[in-house]
Amino acid sequence: MRLRIMVTAIALSLLPMCARASSFVYNLDVSLTGGTVTGTITTDSDSGVLATSDILDYDLTLNDGINTLNLLGPLSGDNSELEIEGTAVTATAAALSYDFLADLSYFAIESPALHTGTNFFCLNDPNASCSAGGDSNVAAQIGSDPVFAGPPINGVGVFATAAVAPPSPVPEPSTMILLGTGGLGLMGMVRRRLSC
Repeated sequence: MRLRIMVTAIALSLLPMCARASSFVYNLDVSLTGGTVTGTITTDSDSGVLATSDILDYDLTLNDGINTLNLLGPLSGDNSELEIEGTAVTATAAALSYDFLADLSYFAIESPALHTGTNFFCLNDPNASCSAGGDSNVAAQIGSDPVFAGPPINGVGVFATAAVAPPSPVPEPSTMILLGTGGLGLMGMVRRRLSC
């Protein structure tokens, strides 16, 4: 019984070394005619098509040269809503991309709620328009200030790049050998006591 407890304790102590990151941070830095959108987007995946539920948080700053506005996700302050429609948003270990040729797709963050028509950042397919009548499929707006937008994009475009995280400490082989032989020694001591 004690041997089983010892083996379990050793196995549990090694789990953090095998754990995979549960969130991925991407830096967004978009320059549009008349303004910029900068900040971070945090996802739960770094591969494949993303849905609304895959976005864990965001902290974006809209700046139109006159005013600035922060759009904050659920972990950063929760003053806006986000929605992804369709399959245009994809994640890789290096970047978040948007397929501007994907029909019936959009990525929108808007404050205080979706579909209010102000305080937004959005990306959408060529058959719709973020800029309410313009021809751009990347746009942002703060209050009643003019919409700031980019030229139409026809293809896949990167809109955020992976944040460079500090490397995780990797145990040296000698540390793992020392830990393993120590565990074997403890198991041997427990077994010897049980057999006496």
